[in-house]
Amino acid sequence: MEGVLEALTRGGAEKWMTPRLRIDLPSDIETEAKSTVGLTSQHSTAVAKLRVKKGTKFMHVGDVSFGILYTDADPRMAFFNWQVKLEPAAKYNRLDNAVWAHWQAKWKGDLPQGAGHHARDNTVWFVSRPLNKDLRSETAFEDVKCVLEELLATEAEIGHSVGVGEEESE
Repeated sequence: MEGVLEALTRGGAEKWMTPRLRIDLPSDIETEAKSTVGLTSQHSTAVAKLRVKKGTKFMHVGDVSFGILYTDADPRMAFFNWQVKLEPAAKYNRLDNAVWAHWQAKWKGDLPQGAGHHARDNTVWFVSRPLNKDLRSETAFEDVKCVLEELLATEAEIGHSVGVGEEESE
C-alpha cells in the first residue's frame, strides 16, 4: 500500500491535474490497527480528493479511495479486497452517474474485476480484487493509475455533472 502511494506521488502534483480538475493525493495511509475491533472493520486505505475548478478555486466534489477493505456487498466476494472507488460528496449526487458512464465506455463491456455502479450509495467501484497471492503491488499501482488518468480524461463530464460549465472554469 505504501509503495503504491509513493509511486503515485513520485511524478509530482502536476501529474494529477488538468486546467479544470485536480486530484490531491494523500500524504499518508489510514489504517485500523486496534486489535479489539472486529476483523471486518480492519482496513488500510488512502483517500485522494477530487476537486473541480469553479472560478479561481478548486472545490472538493468527491473522494477516490484505494486500499484494502472488507466488503460483503456481493455475497460471492465477502472478504478482504483491494478496491479503488469513487464516493462523490453528498452535494454532487450525479457525479457517480457521469463517471460510471465514462468508465463503461472506456472498457466497452469488459470491465475490470469487481467494477460496478452502486447507485443506492452513489459510489463507483472501479475495481475490487480479492486479496490473495495473485494480487501484486504492480497490479494495485496500475489499477489506481488507470483510475486517476481516466478521471482526468473525464473532466468535462465531471464539471458538467457538478454544475461547472466551461465558461466558469476558464
